[in-house]
Order: sequence, then structure tokens, then C-alpha cells
Amino acid sequence: MIGQLTNIANALSALLKKLTPQGAQNLNDNLDAPVSTRLSKEDAALSFEAILAAIEDLMPVKGSQTFTDPGDFSFTVPPGVTLINVTMIGGGGGGAGTTYTGYANSSSGGGGGATIFNFPLVVSAGDVIDGSVGAGGVGGKPVNGQFSGGTIGGASKFGALIASGGTGGRAAPGQVSATGGAGGAKPGMVPEIYGMAGTSGAGGSGQSVGGGTSPMGTLFSDAGRGGTGNYLESGITGGTDGIVVLRWE
Repeated sequence: MIGQLTNIANALSALLKKLTPQGAQNLNDNLDAPVSTRLSKEDAALSFEAILAAIEDLMPVKGSQTFTDPGDFSFTVPPGVTLINVTMIGGGGGGAGTTYTGYANSSSGGGGGATIFNFPLVVSAGDVIDGSVGAGGVGGKPVNGQFSGGTIGGASKFGALIASGGTGGRAAPGQVSATGGAGGAKPGMVPEIYGMAGTSGAGGSGQSVGGGTSPMGTLFSDAGRGGTGNYLESGITGGTDGIVVLRWE
């Protein structure tokens, strides 16, 4: 910042010195100067452009990029950017269930993905940072009276930051009440104010049981929600995918 302010000061100084050989204090002095010493339009334009360029360097670079497709990606830090606010949500766990219609308590919901919200990450322009979006876990696929649990949601990552996915719901045989999938654990690599655990899915309590949620998922199209458990296969759902959101200014 000090260097950029110096550039502006130098450009202004050069412009003032060119108004007259004596360094006039205002434009009127320049008008009274001999024609041979007046500031030319070309010199004025060059000085003005230098000032604008220096001021432009001080202006914040604003932008954002959102990654929603499950899988890996690479991000190149734009010119002039030294800080990125990172928000990430892990994928939700899949719901669980059974095809035994009499065992209403045997299904459970998947856990919600963990969240890192608006964490300020120090970066350098030109850095290439690898990341990934966690996929939602797959819902259980019970066949011929089987009990089938959901799979765990994938973790979302950006550099060293990780937001884990929720675990899949569990299906309990017999009349035992199933336990919902655990939410993704609170991220330990960031201060507590930036990291939050996902909530657990609901345990067996009827035909359809809901999945857990990500604390900030509703702000981002319900990212990281756990899948629904059900004792009807058609009602079992997978978890929703996670998300990675980058903002800078």
C-alpha cells in the first residue's frame, strides 16, 4: 500500500513540476508561463495516465468463484489478490432403509456435511490451489427384504482446508430402532468461529426419516444435506453434494 501511494505522489509531483520550470502551485501559473515552458497536452496525458494507473492499483479486486460439481478442481489466484474468503460444505450422507414394510423403525437419515464458513485464507497472486467438491453419499439399496445403509458423503477440500462429509444412515434389522448417520465433524484446522459440524440424521421413527443438515447449507441450495431414510425403497434418497465458494476483494 505504501509503495502504491508513493507512485501516486510521484506522478502528481511530476505533473506539478511540468506546469512551469519553477514548479507552479496551480494551473493559473502555468497559463501565464511562456509558451515554451507550458505543459504540453501529451505530457499532461501521460502524467494523468500514470496517476490513474497508480490509483487503479489501490482499488480492491473483487470477484468470486463457486464450485458445485463433485470432483477435483484447480484454482489460480487472480492478479492483485492476497486474501480469499473460503466457504466449504462436505457432501451429505445417504439415507438407509429396508423393504420390510413392517419394520418402520429400521430406517434412518444420513448425516449432514461439515462446514467452513467465510474463512480468510492468505494467498499470493498466481498461486495454483487444488480443491475438490464432496459428492453426496448414495442412499441404501435394499433388495428382497434386506436392510441397506447409506454411504458416507465426500469431503470438500481447498488446499489444506477440509470439510468432511456426513456418514450414511444405518438400517437396523428387526424391530430395533436404527441410528441416523453422524454429521461431518467440526473442522479442526480453522478457529472455532469458522468451522461447524453437520447435524446427525434422524433415527428410525416411522416410514420416512429426515437426514441431517449442514449449518449453512440453506444458503447454498441445500448443499450437504443428508439423505432421507425409508422402509420403502422408493423413498430412500442420497445426500446432496457439497460446495466450495471463493470470494475476494
